[in-house]
Amino acid sequence: MIRARTLNEYIDWVKQATFDAEELRASIEYDEEFMGDALVIFRSSRKWDKKTI
Repeated sequence: MIRARTLNEYIDWVKQATFDAEELRASIEYDEEFMGDALVIFRSSRKWDKKTI
């Protein structure tokens, strides 16, 4: 795990994470049907990963 070296760097990371989360939410709202299918694929791939570990 990488730690921020300065307070400003930490603030920038929080702002970037907030922006990324908002973008993801907007894309899900824009194309719910596609993202729903992607979530099913993601969940099924995670089940597969757990079985192989």
